[in-house]
Amino acid sequence: IKLELVETDVEILNKLKQELNCNSKLSYNKRKNHILGTYAVSVRSQQMADDLSKWHIIPNKTYAVSEIKIPDEFKIDFLRGFIDGDGSIWYDNNCNLVHTSICGHSENIIKQIANLGNSLIGQKTANKITYTNGVYRYTWNGLKAQLLNQLIYYPDCVCIARKREKAMSQSIAEYVG
Repeated sequence: IKLELVETDVEILNKLKQELNCNSKLSYNKRKNHILGTYAVSVRSQQMADDLSKWHIIPNKTYAVSEIKIPDEFKIDFLRGFIDGDGSIWYDNNCNLVHTSICGHSENIIKQIANLGNSLIGQKTANKITYTNGVYRYTWNGLKAQLLNQLIYYPDCVCIARKREKAMSQSIAEYVG
């Protein structure tokens, strides 16, 4: 199992290594055409791979999984993890709106995750899924993004801190009343 994160999130990999009592070294990759490099840690454990496969976390899952089945009690945490890994949160000063998006290489997976997020905030109509350069993207805008962010980035949740900071940087009061 390999986990690779942007260099500003290296503390997450160090915490993971500590929790797993792992002696693997971190590897650094300075990516061309990117401002930041990445750090990665690899862990070899058949037991861990078997445990993860029970939750359909398998090699090349982007292309192999056709339906996502998440127990109700894990839906919020799953969505937050997906946004932490394959999502973006940003504030557009030009239109004074918060945006939260997800992306991936499977339209079916993005559609399912978009539907999950929409159901969690009570949104019945979905925005359009866009496709650019082999990547599908879905975006929540304005109040819908803020509602979603406040739901999934609750105090003391396990997440990427910089994403929580972005998610909570705009008060919902700015959009209501």
